Amino acid sequence: MTILEYKQHIAAGLPVEAGSPAHLFMHAMSQEAIRITMEINNRYHTPEELRALLSELWGIEVPESVGMFPPFNTDCGKNTEVGERTFINSGCKFQDQCGNIYSADGKVVGSTFAKFTALVFHPDFLNSTSLGRNLSRYEFFDYTSSEALHLSAQEVEIFRGVLS
Repeated sequence: MTILEYKQHIAAGLPVEAGSPAHLFMHAMSQEAIRITMEINNRYHTPEELRALLSELWGIEVPESVGMFPPFNTDCGKNTEVGERTFINSGCKFQDQCGNIYSADGKVVGSTFAKFTALVFHPDFLNSTSLGRNLSRYEFFDYTSSEALHLSAQEVEIFRGVLS
């Protein structure tokens, strides 16, 4: 299985069953993410070395303007993209195994919480739906594509209920 095939499998909403090609591929990506994040977190690296490790982890060319203060953790890495002048602060954990993480240009990604849940949509995906085309009609959705919508603990539980 390739990364593209895996992403198509997940995007189609297909299950990842134990022992299946998708499961084995997901496990291999997780093991690679562990190896690279251990390298990131267990010794000093110059900014250039960190960007090279992030490029290997994410499978993309990380812009020279991206910075990071380790430690950092991720369960996959292959579904993350960051914009120019993005800074990833110490202690971040990205969970992108079955979803995508995008950071717009000029953003600081930081975590002061031990655990958080994020619902992240790429603007192209959202804008192609009827909700995206009519979002301005809903006053409580007054956010730009580079802002985060924070959920309360109760809202997180409601959201998880919808997904299960």
